[in-house]
Amino acid sequence: MLLAIRYAAGDYVRVPAKHGGDCGIEGYSIPDGRAYQCYAPETPLPTTQLYEHQRRKMATDVKKFIANRERLLAVLGTTRIRRWLLVVPEHRSIRLNEYAVRKTEEVRAAGLPYVTDDFHVVVVTDDDFALERNKLYEQPSGLVRLPEVLIDGEVLDLFAAKNAAAMEHLERKVKSIVPRDLSARAEVVQQLLEAYVIGTALLQRLHDLSPALHEQLLSVAARAAKEIRLKSRITTVPASELVQQTIGTLKVQILRAAPSLELHADDLTMQIVADWLMRCPLDFSVTSMPVS
Repeated sequence: MLLAIRYAAGDYVRVPAKHGGDCGIEGYSIPDGRAYQCYAPETPLPTTQLYEHQRRKMATDVKKFIANRERLLAVLGTTRIRRWLLVVPEHRSIRLNEYAVRKTEEVRAAGLPYVTDDFHVVVVTDDDFALERNKLYEQPSGLVRLPEVLIDGEVLDLFAAKNAAAMEHLERKVKSIVPRDLSARAEVVQQLLEAYVIGTALLQRLHDLSPALHEQLLSVAARAAKEIRLKSRITTVPASELVQQTIGTLKVQILRAAPSLELHADDLTMQIVADWLMRCPLDFSVTSMPVS
């Protein structure tokens, strides 16, 4: 969305990764020959780990940018790329600059017909889009509308395969919520998985459309997470009832923060709940668990 604000209509071209289109760029600008690839870790990381994640992302996508010669020639047409930009929320390591120089030399040595002689790989952050970001923040939250998100079983299977540890946490915690009925337990796991994937896509779209509203929802989620972590340790309420109470309260809080997202309130609520169950250090104490 920041790039759509920076460039005039038709000057920025998105390059979808699906359907054989993953060529190491998310999009490019026609007027100035800039190719963009974005990356943001799912959780905050120490500087060394952040550098390693960003370095791997750069290495992977620059390799694709070189390897997909024929596809990129067809996609770019007469456009020549002067800059390949890795856009990240924060940049804390000079070693990443050094690595970008190495990747620059690698691309130049490949003799690609779709890059210029003064080609460079560069790291930029959100701060380089301050004007565009301010325009996004000025957008009234009441005008924000999100599209419907449709997913298929293949997407869910792929997520589950790539996130085995998270799925294990989810299944263990759902066992506390649905202790006896195996078929019902499997259904709840599947529904929470679907809610997580759909809700995550909605949150990403919301971040693009309205960073301010996105931050509001993250604040709602953080406050609710603290509350349920405490309740799960001190209450005698069964785990299933505790989760149901949380869902109801959380939905009300989401609607209060973002009335325009009423159509997606259920998906966003369940995404947050599923995220707790999969990723957060949340567990149900013995006193809150029904006897199995």
